[in-house]
Amino acid sequence: MNYAYFRATWVLVAAAGGVGIAIPACSSSFSDCSAARDCPPLSGGSSGDAGAASTAAHGGASAEAGSPAELGGAAGEPEGSGSSDSAAGEGGASSSGDGGASGALPTSGASGTSGSGGSGGSGGSGVSGGSVPVDTVPPTILSITPVNGATKLTPMTDIIVVTFSEPMNKASAQAAFVPSGAAPVPTFSWNAAGTELTINPKLTYPTASDPAAAAIPYKFSITSLAKDLAGNALAASVNWQFSLLREITQSFRYRGGGNFVDGAPRPATFAGAGDTSADLVSRGFLSYDISALPTGIVLFESATISTHLAGIVGDPFGLFGNLLIQSVSYPSIDQAAFDAPPLHDLGVFVAASGANAAGDAVTKDVLVALKDDYANRSARNNMSQYKLLFPGSPNANGVSDFAYVSTGSPSDALQVKYLFP
Repeated sequence: MNYAYFRATWVLVAAAGGVGIAIPACSSSFSDCSAARDCPPLSGGSSGDAGAASTAAHGGASAEAGSPAELGGAAGEPEGSGSSDSAAGEGGASSSGDGGASGALPTSGASGTSGSGGSGGSGGSGVSGGSVPVDTVPPTILSITPVNGATKLTPMTDIIVVTFSEPMNKASAQAAFVPSGAAPVPTFSWNAAGTELTINPKLTYPTASDPAAAAIPYKFSITSLAKDLAGNALAASVNWQFSLLREITQSFRYRGGGNFVDGAPRPATFAGAGDTSADLVSRGFLSYDISALPTGIVLFESATISTHLAGIVGDPFGLFGNLLIQSVSYPSIDQAAFDAPPLHDLGVFVAASGANAAGDAVTKDVLVALKDDYANRSARNNMSQYKLLFPGSPNANGVSDFAYVSTGSPSDALQVKYLFP
């Protein structure tokens, strides 16, 4: 068989099959090639007899020159021309071609011209996802109630409400609330949006005995420790204050009085009630100067007469029953005071059912009378006055039955408690 003709035909057929076109090393005249297939190779990079560069499959590595093959010189797949050792293909991996072996047993193969490998396609840039905006705006305080400098507040109206411009980190906002001085531990609550902080400072009325002294305000700060949900600190710290009403307690000493016997020319110097050995009725009087009460009292909480039984003569409680007390108004202790109708009937001053011994403490709530006296103190000469009486006296036993209360002890006083700015 003519091998040269067979070889050329194979190459052309291979070329026609799309594997790759390779020019045979022999001339166009098939007769020039010897039966031994020792046709001299042409110089250059032809594929086949010697040194042909074949494209590597997905990489373009050149075939080794002069390697024997029964059927040689077929070009590899045409993705990028071969390089001497490796070519960059898809992903840059080096691999040998499908058929880059040299032609049939040349004496020495000429090296083929190395082709440059095709560059791999550049990866497409990824589509950037939507960016999330970063909150860098510091929160602010929109309002605080009570207003700064508010006065006359009560434990019911001193609840603090702080409104922020945006939802806050609750723990940080609570930690940012700093009251001054020794103050109770407050409680906190929030609205659903996390923008409104309600603070109960758990305050009680500050106590005092001098209404003329300046009130001490309750002060607090909200510092930049307060942060929003993004961690931005409060734009500016705030300092705030307000004042509660004060609870003032004042004591008013006994300022005159005694007792007056019905029809007698002069009063006695002690405050007692009952009857005399002449079976005449005696009524006692207590008087307190309240001019030291300031103008502008908001609320009276209590008014209490405190004294004690100084002495008991005969059996007034057994014979006459309860010792009663009435509020009255009088310019002097006289018959007019003895007969004066009560402004307020205050009930029992000393109960007949008690032990009723000298030294027994006596206290009586006279708030309703004190409030009335305060409201009308100009007309009543700044006095709060009271009358003591046994409604069952006198009797006709010719014996003095009488009880009287102390007026000289420091503890004998009208004590008034009220709320004042």
